[in-house]
Amino acid sequence: MSGSYDATVRLWDLKSQSRKAVQVLEDAKDSVTSVCAKGCEVLVGSVDGRVRNYDVRMGRCFVDLIGWPVTSVAVTADGNALLVGALDGGVRLMDKVNGGMLQCYRGHINGDFRVRSCFGEGEKYVITGSEDGWIWVYDLLEGKVVEKLKGHGGKVVTCVAYNPGGRKQMVSSGTDGKNLLPGKIHICSLAD
Repeated sequence: MSGSYDATVRLWDLKSQSRKAVQVLEDAKDSVTSVCAKGCEVLVGSVDGRVRNYDVRMGRCFVDLIGWPVTSVAVTADGNALLVGALDGGVRLMDKVNGGMLQCYRGHINGDFRVRSCFGEGEKYVITGSEDGWIWVYDLLEGKVVEKLKGHGGKVVTCVAYNPGGRKQMVSSGTDGKNLLPGKIHICSLAD
């Protein structure tokens, strides 16, 4: 799967030698910023302020209006809830079936850049980057800040990924510009 600035999501057959996508999803009205899959579902976030949930087996698409450009989409392990980040500075935990908001996480800054969020420690935490250079860790259920970790020298933390191996570690990338690559990889550990 790949999402693109041309507002499409393309599904590819990696075993085939064809350079042609096997399916193209063209419902987004602006750039696709986030794509994730869970079983036969493809979840797509877009700058048009919507999260689209495609059931590729049934050929259906369900749309949730967020109202702000979507920067990040993740799904819970059981597939019942979505974690949606948007340029209004909020990350929302949403019920996948009815689109209702279960919790909102606020405090970090996200108004100009695509900042990605994830779940941590068996979905106990919501972890997100921030434009203030910090990594913010929220309690999933209560929505309160549990910890703030120094990120990339005061520059935007654009992406975080949690180590599922149980070591309470995550990797982040940012726009600190201290090397020739567009970002820098940084490994942080959560306190016990």
